[in-house]
Amino acid sequence: MSSSYAARITSLAPAEDPAHVEAWMRLKHPILDALAAEEFAREVTVAVACIRMAGLGESDELARSFGFEPARRRR
Repeated sequence: MSSSYAARITSLAPAEDPAHVEAWMRLKHPILDALAAEEFAREVTVAVACIRMAGLGESDELARSFGFEPARRRR
């Protein structure tokens, strides 16, 4: 994933695929630049919960719908 948010997401949720996290975040916030640091961190936490509930397959599909290519790392 080449998003400018990948490093920031990885620092907050190192076990997660940043493509998945960003995709879930963008469902609610199409423009992530507008989020304050603590709100960004809170939304990362929400996105991680969404990934766990939806699963990797659905999260892969969602990420691809935003043009992100998910990594193939596994927990």
